[in-house]
Amino acid sequence: MVGSGSDYLRRNRGPIRPVKNGLHGIYNIINVIRELLRKNDNFETKSLAFGMRTF
Repeated sequence: MVGSGSDYLRRNRGPIRPVKNGLHGIYNIINVIRELLRKNDNFETKSLAFGMRTF
């Protein structure tokens, strides 16, 4: 007799891997967005400092 579906999932961890990979993908996107925002903040701060120096 063939094992039940839950036995198959428990042995092979089928649906768990795509979720992990999906979460890693989401975390990578979030990190890229954070890095872009950080660079943008640095640019705006430098621009503001330069503007204040010129007046």
